[in-house]
Amino acid sequence: KYTIKAYGDLMANVTVEVTGIVPAVEFSPNGSTEWKKGHTTKIIVKETGERVTSLKYKWTTSGANEPSESEFTETCPTDNVITGKDFTGTYYLWVLLTTETGKTNICGSEGFNFDNEGPIVELTSTPTTDTSFTLTATANDDNKSGIAKYEFYVDGEKVDTQNINEGVATYIWNENGMTKDKECYVIVTDKTGNLSNATVISRTKLYAWEKWSNKIESVFSLGTPTRKTKTVYVEEGDYVSAYSNIGVTQVPKDKLYIYGSGRIVNIYHSPSKGVGMYYQGEYPLFYTPSDASISNLTVASRLVDYEILETYASTGRKRIKWTCDVYTGAYKNEDRMNKFLDEIVYSENPNAYKEGSKNSDGFWYKKLENQ
Repeated sequence: KYTIKAYGDLMANVTVEVTGIVPAVEFSPNGSTEWKKGHTTKIIVKETGERVTSLKYKWTTSGANEPSESEFTETCPTDNVITGKDFTGTYYLWVLLTTETGKTNICGSEGFNFDNEGPIVELTSTPTTDTSFTLTATANDDNKSGIAKYEFYVDGEKVDTQNINEGVATYIWNENGMTKDKECYVIVTDKTGNLSNATVISRTKLYAWEKWSNKIESVFSLGTPTRKTKTVYVEEGDYVSAYSNIGVTQVPKDKLYIYGSGRIVNIYHSPSKGVGMYYQGEYPLFYTPSDASISNLTVASRLVDYEILETYASTGRKRIKWTCDVYTGAYKNEDRMNKFLDEIVYSENPNAYKEGSKNSDGFWYKKLENQ
């Protein structure tokens, strides 16, 4: 940069010789905000008294930090027309000129906007009904040229084209019935012609089941009952077992199923001592032995009814008639549903999995609403 100042008589003529001025370049056009796959600009050399003998150029992403002279490796063509392509983003053209005396100058352009990358695309599929699903494409061109078009494909066939510049596009596919494993994809084109695609496997709503593991449980299986009647004498405070007093004495009380029927009046039940007097209420009525096995035969008794035949005023004793159903049964090991495996399985067949028992694959299944 040179500054020339003159002082004195403004009517006088003075000639000043300036030396050492290095030639420069101009760019036509000098930058472009339009997003394109390629940009072309012409380098115009502004020579001074020295002739330019070499022009080299370099594209960079910085308009503030000029490259060093050693970084310039590309020589300008004879027509000084430079074309940039194959990059994406804002790039700046830098030119290194060298004169015949060895002087150098580095000049830079304004930014040129390049777009050679397709949009970022995601495709999702949502079952809508038993006969349809919805494809949703989301596209982001990262603030470059912008979205121009969506094309939806199902099983290789184009089913819809949407010429929109929105970031989201949807398409609803309809079938005649339930379907799964439909290969779907979308192709998104931006305004410079770059393409991107995304793929998803789609399905309509299907029959659904929760998947469960299994466990082995001991289950008591009752046989055919035999009804027995027994008359006993009971005093206040006595504890009398309805089971032992009808001849069922071979099994401890804690291994019996205890059932009650109807409302029992003036009868007391103790888990440790059996059935006695002076309790109004219903029986607490179920107990499962903890050490049951498949070979453990046992007996269960169910109190059906009782009748106070008479009361002796002098002693307080009551003569009671017990009526019980006595069952003989056995414990056996059975598979039962155990733990939800946090997995949902789907099928077009409503009978693909059965409930209430273990399936052939070793798992249990619980039916859900279609999803």
